[in-house]
Order: sequence, then structure tokens, then C-alpha cells
Amino acid sequence: MRPILSGIGGATVLDQAGLPLGLFCSASYPTQRIALSPGESLILFTDGVTEAVNGNEAEFGIEGLCLAAEAHREQPAKAILDGCLERLYAFRAGGALSDDMTLMVLKRSR
Repeated sequence: MRPILSGIGGATVLDQAGLPLGLFCSASYPTQRIALSPGESLILFTDGVTEAVNGNEAEFGIEGLCLAAEAHREQPAKAILDGCLERLYAFRAGGALSDDMTLMVLKRSR
């Protein structure tokens, strides 16, 4: 999954993507170097987050995650993570999980 860069200008999905980690032993992956400005966050996640569905079978999607990240962007990393998970759980409304979910937030404080 392509990571999200979240900051004062909103949330942006980064361009680089490759095969899922661990799928093939000899896979090569593209690299991209970015510099986080103070207050910016990098959000890494598995497809279980964006492919989580609600009772109407609608997906949370990358848009849902970007909106959640934007809503909490001025908070510390742990609060951004908690806010994204709260929004995801509210969206799912107790629906069953079909995949594992991993979400990580890295934030530059200064």
C-alpha cells in the first residue's frame, strides 16, 4: 500500500508502491526519499485498513483514511493513530473483519 503524507496542506498518497512485503524473496522495491517537515506525519498501513467494509459493503478506502488523518493532523502521533482507528471502527459499525489491519503513524515533532 502506498503511504500517506499528512500535513498542513492536507493528506497526500505518495507515488511509490511495490509488491507486498514478504510475498516474494527476490522482489525488488522502488525507493523514494522524502523529508518530513515539522508537524508532518507519514502513515503506513495494510490493505485490511482501506478494504474494511461497513454493513452496506462500502469500503473505508484510502479517502476515509486520508480524511481521518487530516482531522487529527495537529495532534501527536498516538492521537492521530487513535483518531484514525476510531473513525475506522465507527465506519465498520461492528462489522466482521475480513483481513488483518496494521496502521502506523510517524510524526516529525520539530
